Amino acid sequence: MVESRRIVELVADPYPPYQFKKNNEVTGVDYEIVIQAFQAAGIEAHVQLFPWEKSITLMENREADGIFQIMRSAERERLFIFSDILRVAKTVFFKKAPLGISFDPVLDIGIQLKKNKIGVVAGYSYGPFIDNLEESKKIEEHSQKALLTGLVKEWYRLALMDVGVGTYLIKELGRDDIVRVDGFEIERELFIAFQKDGHQLVQEFNAGLYKIRKSGLFKRTFIGYGLEPLGI
Repeated sequence: MVESRRIVELVADPYPPYQFKKNNEVTGVDYEIVIQAFQAAGIEAHVQLFPWEKSITLMENREADGIFQIMRSAERERLFIFSDILRVAKTVFFKKAPLGISFDPVLDIGIQLKKNKIGVVAGYSYGPFIDNLEESKKIEEHSQKALLTGLVKEWYRLALMDVGVGTYLIKELGRDDIVRVDGFEIERELFIAFQKDGHQLVQEFNAGLYKIRKSGLFKRTFIGYGLEPLGI
C-alpha cells in the first residue's frame, strides 16, 4: 500500500509560477505547498511534470498516487478521491492589446462570446460554462505557452488562462502587447486527486495542509512568489 511506503509519487503539468522546472529541478508555489503539507504529515513526496493529458492517463493507469491541481467533477469523482481545497484559482481571458474586446458582467456572457473563438488547454476543466461551449468555439492547445503563441498568431481572439500563469508567462516572454480582458473571471476550487484506495493518504495530506495554513507557512509561500492566496 502507498501509505506504508511513506513516499508518494505525484504528477502535475508545467504551470508556472505554480509548478515548473528551473535548472532541471521542479519548483513553484503549488509544488512547495504540496511538498510542505506532506512533510508536515511525515510523508515524502516526489513530483514529476508532464502535459496534462499524460498526467491524467498516468493516474488512470495507476502509475501515480496523486495529481494536482485539479478540479472536482462527477466524472473524476468516479475515478479518484479528493483532498481538501488546495487553493482557489482565478481564470480570466487574455487578448492582444489592439483588439477592442471587453465584457459587460451584467449581460449574458454566452452572447458576448459568439463572435470570438477562444483558446483553451486540452483536457482541462474550466467549469460547466466553458466546458459546455460549442467545440467550434474552442481551439485546444497542449500547453499554456502554446495558448499565448496562438494568441500572438491570431488563431483565436481570446485565451483562457489562470491570471497568475498568464501574468508570469507574459512577463517571461516579454509580450507587453498581451493584456487581460476586463469584465470576466472564473474562480475555481483546485484539489489533489488520489487513487480510490488512498483514503488514509488523503487524511494525512489534509492534516498536513491544515498545519501549514495554521502556521502561516501556506500564505508566506504564496507571498514569496508575489501571489496572494484566494479564498483560503
